[in-house]
Amino acid sequence: MYLSKSLATAAAEPSSSLFKKIMSASALAGLVFAASTLSSSAYAGCEYVISNQWNTGFTGAIRISNTGTSAINGWNVSWQYAGGDRITSSWNATLTGSNPYGATGLGWNNNIQPGQTVEFGFQGTKGGANAEMPTVTGAACSGVVTSSSSVATSSSKPSSSSSSVPSSAPSSSSSSKSSVVSSSSTSNCGSASQCNWYGTLYPSCVSTTSGWGYENGKSCIATSTCAGQPAPYGVVAGCPVSSSSSVASSRSSSSSVTTTSSSVRSSSSSVRSSSSSTNNQGLIYKGVTLAGAEFGQNNIPGIYETDYIYPDQGEVDYFKGKNMNTLRLPFLWERLQRSLNGAFDATELSRMDTFVNATTAKGVNVVIDPHNYARYNGAVIGGGVSNAAFADFWSRLAAHYKSNNKVIFAIMNEPHDMQTEQWLSAANAAIAAIRATGATNLIIVPGNAWTGAWSWNQTWYGSANANVMQGVVDSGNNFAFEVHQYLDADSSGTSSACVSSTIGVERLTAFTAWANANGKRAFLGEFAGGNNATCKDAVQRMLQYMQDNNNVWLGWTWWAAGPWWADYMYTLEPAAGADRPQMSWLTPYLF
Repeated sequence: MYLSKSLATAAAEPSSSLFKKIMSASALAGLVFAASTLSSSAYAGCEYVISNQWNTGFTGAIRISNTGTSAINGWNVSWQYAGGDRITSSWNATLTGSNPYGATGLGWNNNIQPGQTVEFGFQGTKGGANAEMPTVTGAACSGVVTSSSSVATSSSKPSSSSSSVPSSAPSSSSSSKSSVVSSSSTSNCGSASQCNWYGTLYPSCVSTTSGWGYENGKSCIATSTCAGQPAPYGVVAGCPVSSSSSVASSRSSSSSVTTTSSSVRSSSSSVRSSSSSTNNQGLIYKGVTLAGAEFGQNNIPGIYETDYIYPDQGEVDYFKGKNMNTLRLPFLWERLQRSLNGAFDATELSRMDTFVNATTAKGVNVVIDPHNYARYNGAVIGGGVSNAAFADFWSRLAAHYKSNNKVIFAIMNEPHDMQTEQWLSAANAAIAAIRATGATNLIIVPGNAWTGAWSWNQTWYGSANANVMQGVVDSGNNFAFEVHQYLDADSSGTSSACVSSTIGVERLTAFTAWANANGKRAFLGEFAGGNNATCKDAVQRMLQYMQDNNNVWLGWTWWAAGPWWADYMYTLEPAAGADRPQMSWLTPYLF
């Protein structure tokens, strides 16, 4: 969002102007979702699952569960498609063959303790209308188990104007139960550390100390983050961490995915989780943008408390009291660095420090966000501003905050109207500069075209983010892609109306599939909806969808709050101490 506070309204509320491109209807393609069947055919511990499919392709996974009493030391499985389906990429396993296919475990997931499950995934092209459901065979597969649930299929490419999705409905064939399996085995297991992340095994990171990482070509979870989960989840390592380490194993007699009517999984037309509570554990970062320091973009540097304002600790305490653990702090590059390649303005840096240091001392993460749209005083990076100048800015800022692991570096807000390849080169320059300081902080990287999730795979703005942004290079292997997604007709965030109750999930689905297929992590930096029933439903389905895909999604920050918002349609800033209506929508996802 691009916001301003004019001198004419300095004593009143800020006027706000949106610096986003409003695309014409001809630039948008329809996304139609139809309910289909997410089938899972299995022999004992081997399940083949289709997690998503669209007109030409699909994503899926094979899950291997050790239902016996001894450790499985090394596994391999095979399968073959009878028709034209073919695999194009895979993750978390070594894939061989070209139909039939074979897969073997990697070092961190090659050994499966009793009661544990490992999973690897793949993306492919379809040879027919529906993705095939082949039989999985292998030494670890014995005794027939079959199950089915539901997932959406999309018939065309994603669009910001899609609304033709049927309402969610519970699956009538689903019947499942969860059990906790205790393992006392301390022999015949691998030494590589693992994390049981809410029932799914991931490798533990070696060098990443907090949150999710990406090491040796795969996603991993820092030991400290894994250990913070509630029992029975947590660090299980190659061997159980104790003689009675507990591992959760969810099994289903007729479905690999439990369905009721409380939340969304894998698409907008499938619902998941128990009816008693929302399954919202697992996302690491949850919070709100505290706007104000980026106001007054037409008055640089401007007058403090007239053109712009930093949030105060009263706001921090309020949102921390709501169990939010992450606050996004937008600011203007030109105010902090008055000339390119120059030293930071001491007064402005002090204002930022006052907020950042006090907030992180309370255990709350701060996302520092230059809200500049890949520009400095109106000149675009790669045009009037060099990549080197952008790297210099981030070198200085990273060096200043590198000792504070509660600070997250969002390198830029919403780049737009530039070549995607140029933005990639600028982003890589900034990332390299950050790591050169020795900083290990999480870095958040946006795409081009206002970093819209809905348009990630599209080309109306030039080369698609989905193609170009795979070229991000981070020597620290600790970054995530930031996307923004609003729910109004053109995804601009300028209307209080939401297209439908499923629009949020629809607009995230293709991006999530891309991230999952490529082993990438994601952060939803901006989203919101007006105060009405449709938006409430859309927002909550969207949040549940991210939670159910927490192998991709690290977290989110709502747009917005801040001291100068008055009655802005999306604000979470409390009014005279009273919660705004939208705060109650987020509450079920804040623990």
